[in-house]
Amino acid sequence: MKITQHFVLFRAPNESHFKLWNLGEKEEETYFVFHSFDNKITHRLYKKDEASLSYDELSKVEFDLNLKPIDQSVKEQSHDEYIERCNYFIEALKNDELDKVIFSRIKYADFNEDFGEKLVHLAHKYPKAMVYLANFKGETWLGASPEKLVQIDNNELTTVALASTKAVSDNRDWTEKEYKEHQLVVDYVYSYLKDFNPSKGETKTISLGEIQHLKTKFSAQLKEEHDPERICNLLHPTPAVCGMPKEKAHQFILENEGYDRSFYTGYFGVISKDCTEVYVNLRCAQVFANKLAAYVGGGLLAESDAEKEWQETEWKSKALLS
Repeated sequence: MKITQHFVLFRAPNESHFKLWNLGEKEEETYFVFHSFDNKITHRLYKKDEASLSYDELSKVEFDLNLKPIDQSVKEQSHDEYIERCNYFIEALKNDELDKVIFSRIKYADFNEDFGEKLVHLAHKYPKAMVYLANFKGETWLGASPEKLVQIDNNELTTVALASTKAVSDNRDWTEKEYKEHQLVVDYVYSYLKDFNPSKGETKTISLGEIQHLKTKFSAQLKEEHDPERICNLLHPTPAVCGMPKEKAHQFILENEGYDRSFYTGYFGVISKDCTEVYVNLRCAQVFANKLAAYVGGGLLAESDAEKEWQETEWKSKALLS
């Protein structure tokens, strides 16, 4: 089997197979969405036909994607450059300009792997993540996201607050700073869903490869008539990928981070009238000819330490680069 351009290949958490959508132009009620962090771009991708591939079948697929060369104008930050810029963000927090803000960077790596084998590797490594490869409108993206933005089944809405990170190897308790960071996201999600009278679950620790996060689940009942994209845009961008206050942190990132996040920390997934499953685009990379541009970031508070934040992004980069 050979896969060329204009497709989405994805595996939902805990599934044993990948879905392959070959894309067409005919608009349908069900579509795959890619929405950018800055809210300027929304791609709605419609399937022409669909196939199901087992892990074994996918590992034998041949890909011919005609990948574009990497954009050399966007440079990878050195350690010292990252520390300097991160401290600038932390200073804004100390001056009470923001309560929380996310600072991210790009990390480049050589990439000559087989796409099928790479996806199977990610699926085995992260069984609870949404794993995908998408080639559309001149873009190619790869990811394994652990964070669900919105799921709607029969008018029942579920979402999560996912924030705070530590290495599994640390073998320690969560710090006060990490609980505070997570609670900001919990409070945010609850406030934006309050009109739906949401219920909140217990906060739990989840493991994803080499790192762990704090996770709290929310659920609510929607009216029969609802707009899934409107609900996605109500929550996006969450404090887990942007900051607090939302609008001020969003603008601060756009003006000071130093590069265009594009679809990183935007959202992606399947939207339909009856069932919607959309994820925050984390642990992702843009794919170029022989190169991956992996996106990694972390949440900053006034008490954050830039060196520790650098190390956190190094851990996160292993999601796709190892």
